[in-house]
Order: sequence, then C-alpha cells, then structure tokens
Amino acid sequence: MNDRLPLRQVLTTALIDFLDEVKATHLPKFHQRLWRLRLHLLLRKSSHKTREVLNLAQAFFKSGQPHRAIELCQSLQGLENPELQIERQHILAEAYQSIGQWEAAIEAHQGAIDLAPNNPHLHHKLGQCYGQQEEWQKALDTYQTAIGLDPENPHLHYSLGIAYVKTGQWQAAIQTLLLAQRSLPHEAWISYFLGEAWLAIGDTESAIRLYRKTLRRSPWFLYLHICLIYAKHIRKQDQRLDEFCNLAKTQRSAKRRMLMIMPYPPYPPTTGGIVRMFNEIKAMSQTYDVTVVAFIFQKRGFWIEQPLSQYCQFSATVLMGDCPPKIANQPRLIHRYSSARMDRVLQKLSQVPFDFVLTDFIQMAQYHDRFPNAFHILGEHNIESELLRRSVQRQSETELQRLSSQNAAFQGFLGGLQEADLLAEYERSLWPKFPLRMVVSELDREILEQHCGIGKTIVVSNGVDTQTISPLPDNANKIVLFIGTLSYYPNIDGVQYFVEDILPLIWEQDPKVQFWIAGAEPPQMMLDLAQDKRIKVIANPADMTQVARQCCVTVVPLRIGSGTRIKILHGMALGLPIVTTSLGCEGIRVTDGRELWVRDRPQEFANATLELLKDRDRRQAFRQRGRELVEKQYDWAAIFAAAIDRFELEHPRNP
Repeated sequence: MNDRLPLRQVLTTALIDFLDEVKATHLPKFHQRLWRLRLHLLLRKSSHKTREVLNLAQAFFKSGQPHRAIELCQSLQGLENPELQIERQHILAEAYQSIGQWEAAIEAHQGAIDLAPNNPHLHHKLGQCYGQQEEWQKALDTYQTAIGLDPENPHLHYSLGIAYVKTGQWQAAIQTLLLAQRSLPHEAWISYFLGEAWLAIGDTESAIRLYRKTLRRSPWFLYLHICLIYAKHIRKQDQRLDEFCNLAKTQRSAKRRMLMIMPYPPYPPTTGGIVRMFNEIKAMSQTYDVTVVAFIFQKRGFWIEQPLSQYCQFSATVLMGDCPPKIANQPRLIHRYSSARMDRVLQKLSQVPFDFVLTDFIQMAQYHDRFPNAFHILGEHNIESELLRRSVQRQSETELQRLSSQNAAFQGFLGGLQEADLLAEYERSLWPKFPLRMVVSELDREILEQHCGIGKTIVVSNGVDTQTISPLPDNANKIVLFIGTLSYYPNIDGVQYFVEDILPLIWEQDPKVQFWIAGAEPPQMMLDLAQDKRIKVIANPADMTQVARQCCVTVVPLRIGSGTRIKILHGMALGLPIVTTSLGCEGIRVTDGRELWVRDRPQEFANATLELLKDRDRRQAFRQRGRELVEKQYDWAAIFAAAIDRFELEHPRNP
C-alpha cells in the first residue's frame, strides 16, 4: 500500500487514545494487554495488516467509538479483496447508523450490495437501516428483494412482517409473521408484532390468546406481560364504550355534551400543552358533560383514565402507532397521528349526540367528519407549519434525523421545507371545516385568518392555575433553571443555544453558576450535557415545584416557536425571576424591565442572568410584578370561562 505511513499514524493515534480510555475507565488489565498486542500486530509489515485494521475498526465501533471506526475504514481505500471491501462497507454503514448519518449509512450499505448483489444478507442489512430511520416502505421493498434471493429464510420473513406492521398492512403482516413463527417458534418477539397486527384489526381475543400461549413458553418476556395487560384493558374498554354509547343514546343529559379529542395524554399536568389540555378539561366539565379521547405513547399509559374520571363522563386512551398506509402527499405529522384504533373508538362515539366536539391540535382534525351533527371547535396551540418551517431553517436535516433516532417525537420535524409546505396546505384545507377556532396569541390569529376567511378565530390565552400554585421564597443559590418538555425541538434548540452561546459567557464571570434542565423525555443529546458537572439534567421530575424551589433564576432562551410559552407564566406564578428572548415571551403582555428581562443577544442575556443572581432587590421586584400579572390576566379559570361564553354565543342551545 502506498499510504503506509499515514495509515500507521491513524492506527497509532487511535490505539493510544483507546488505551488511555481503557486506563481511565479502569477496565481489567488483560484488555490493555490485548490492545497493546493488537497495536504491535497492526504496525508489523505483514500481509494481514488490512484484516487487522478492519478488526480494529469493528472493535472501535463495538466499544462505542464509531468516529474512530469510520476514520480507520476510510483509510482503507482501493482494496482488491472483494470480501474485505464488503466488510469495510458493512462496518462503515453500522458506524454511520449509530451517529444518525443515514445517507452515508445507506450509501455504504449500497456499496456492499454493488459488490455482491446476490447476497440476501446485505439487502437485509440495508432494509434494517431503512427501518431504523422509519423509512418502512423502502425497508419493505428491500426485504422483498432479499426474500427473492433466499425465500426459505425465516429471519427475512420476520423482518418483512415487521415492515408490514409498520406500514399498516395488517393482514399481510399476520400472514408473513405466522409463516416466520412456524420456523422460529422460540422467537418471542414475533408474537409481539403479531399481537400488534391482531389488535390493529380489532381482533383483541386473538392477541390475548397469542400472548398467553407465548408467555407460557417464555415467561421471562416481561414486555409481553405488559402487552397482555394492555390487550385485556382494550377488551374492557370496548365493553365500557358500548355501555356508555347505549346509555347516552337513551338518556337525556341535563348538561350539553362535549367530546374532547387530544393528541397527547392530558395527565399528569406537568409541562406545556398537557397543562393547557388538563385545565381545559377541568373548566369544560363545570359546564358540559365531557368525554375525553386521547392518545398515549406507552401501553401502561392507560392508567390516566382513572384520575380523568373525576372530570369526565367517559374517558378513553388509545395507544399511538397503528397507522394505516400513508397516503400520497400526506404530511408526516398527520400520518403519525392516524390510527385504526382511534378511528374505531370515535366511530362508536359517533352514536352519542354531542353538542360540541373540541379538537386540540391540527393533527387530530382528521377525525372531525365522524361527527357531522356537532359544532366543531379547533384548538391550535401553535401554527404547526410555521413551527416546522422555523425548526428546519434553524437546524440541519441530519441533526433532526439524529434526534428522531433517539426519540420518535421528533419525526414530525423531519422532511424539511417540503414537509412544512405540505402541512401548511393541509392546515388551510382543514381550518374552514371548523366554524370556531382557538389560538393562544394575537399573532397566530393573524396568521390563521390570512389563510382562512371562513368561520371565526378567537384568542384563548395560555394561563396558569394561580389557585394551586403558590409563589416560592427567594433563593440565592447560583442555580439557573430551564423548564420544558425536552422531546420538543424548540426547547432543545433553546437549551443548546444557552449552553453553547450564553453559559460560557456567564462562567467567564462566575464559574460556580449551575444550569439545571428539567423536563420530560430528554433525548440522549440532552443527557450528555451533564458531562459538565455544573449542568444537571432532571428527567421527568415528579414535582417541578420542588426542583424550582432550589433555583434562583429561570431562563427561556427560545429561538423557535409559535403560540405562547406556558413556562413564562408558570415561572411568574412560582415567583421565579425570568430572563427570556423576545420570542420566548411572544404573545404575553409583559414589559421588559418590569416583570422580567428580555434579551436577544448572548452577552446581554448572560449579563442579565448574572445581575439577577446578584441583585436580590431586582429579583423581588420581578417576583412581585410577575405574580400580580398572572393573577390578574392569566388565570386558567377566568380564561376558559370566557371561552365557554363564546362557545355558547356561537352555538346557542335550541329553545
């Protein structure tokens, strides 16, 4: 090889770094001896050098160092041995996948296939890569190619069955997975996917029988126990639903009836839109007989039906994920919230003579036509297409893909500006079908009315429950707090902006300041920030008030968003002094320097934060004025009472 010296330098640097890392993590000494031997072998002038480099690259990948693996593989150019070329491409592909560089991973997989187009294993690997980035139709096509090369391979049929499940082709999934199960009877995960397909077509009894049979053979499969519990809950839910519908059809209600359709579980009310939806339910239940149907993201999430029952005549949760096949030009966000189970539940509820149907978020508007006789209200917490457009302009598609691989909630932000355009077109086609629409800010009302002249759009502000939230005592701890849902991309961008551009400026003047990040479902990139001991990530806090009690100042460094930020109102209700960007307090009636600081440049933001940490009198002034503002203008009870008055005005009761 002509590049022997550069290659040797790459290998030497990589091995020394690796050995330092082994030493730092106190792994057993035989690991160090093994890698020193490997270094000696690699640097020898032998015909086996290429093989050793590939072995080392694979080891780096397996030890969690994909960038080193990529560097080594890229140093091996012009290999003549086809088997070694294929292995190089395979290691490259897996390493790229692990860091979310999907285009490079697919290119590497395709490079291996070009070298051996009749190798079903390579097609299988490419299909798995497509599956990891939720490109299930491409995965399905690739698996079918692999089966064409090896039709008797049950593992290929297993993977194809999963792709059928993910693309909503339930009958094909059942047929294919049953075929795979005959050859792989001890593969318990086949029962999981087969059960998902049974549930999607409404055959709950078949799913229950399958789970029980598999658990007798594989009692160690704990998640399948959860699947069985959920399937039994679905059976009971269907019974309750039939009873409720039959009773509602025959009994006249003293109150008017309202159905509320929600894309997220509205309980427990911890952050953001969940807080709004929960307080919306509480307020509506004072005037109407309320029924709530909401998506959940985990099978165990159905427990929220019990606490919601104190406000609702009937509540039903639906597990998200049973999407039917995607329609051409359907926005990703809309497809993600399409559901066979949700459709069946709402079809049954269409027997109930609801007076109002209140739908939260545009992604749930797809179900509006199930209730042709009701008065429809759409609650837009954001203008989602605008939010998506701002997000993709701020962040690269590669970064969004990486986040999507860590948390499925980010899939709605994929697709770039083309996806934003599709979503905007969808919004404009659905908005006119709702005679009354609620937005949370005057700016959102202006945007919506520019594109929809039919019906009425009203501002129903975000708020806070000032009856249950009491102001905290002042705390002089040098702790700065960020509160927000950490699976929500605008919050992630805001945290990154603060950590990368503002926090270093704060630390230049006071290196002892700590930054706490508290919220639900942080992706790995958020958790990694805590590698600096002055940063603490508090995932899914049980009581946000107890976290806030230990902090001095809260920050809202948002650069992307729509609607208004509940975190601003929550912070003022708690009596926390606030530093925010202009966008962070957009739509809230605050004045810079009166209730909070508004700073858009990093140095100014850092200076304002430091000033609040030092100046107790300034903190006290902000605390008092902020609390007065939310008590007078942003109490949930008053906000939704005014909204109910408008509902009754737009759709009065028949005489």
